[in-house]
Amino acid sequence: MIRQGYEIWYDPAVAVFHHRTPAGREVVGPAYWLANSLNKSRAAWRNLPLPYPWTVMLAWTARLILKTRRPALAWRVWATLWQERALLASERQPLDTTQIDYLRRIGARLWF
Repeated sequence: MIRQGYEIWYDPAVAVFHHRTPAGREVVGPAYWLANSLNKSRAAWRNLPLPYPWTVMLAWTARLILKTRRPALAWRVWATLWQERALLASERQPLDTTQIDYLRRIGARLWF
């Protein structure tokens, strides 16, 4: 959306409720942290210029270990990303410096 020129607005008076349905999948516990670590890292590799993908991976790996106390899950994240490296490289379209500057101005988290 940022590439297309859209802006991100924040209004603390607005709240969004995501209704859960029985058809939806519920990810809890260690699986939740594993999925988040993978998804954050994949998004960073696809959309952010270096060094951000590395810092995102490191931060979310640390968070995964702290939240689950299972270092083996961290290795699983890194192994999965290594297996997906060709796909992630083919999909990689890092934001340009103007777009990154915009994200910095609005206080977006880029490092993690």
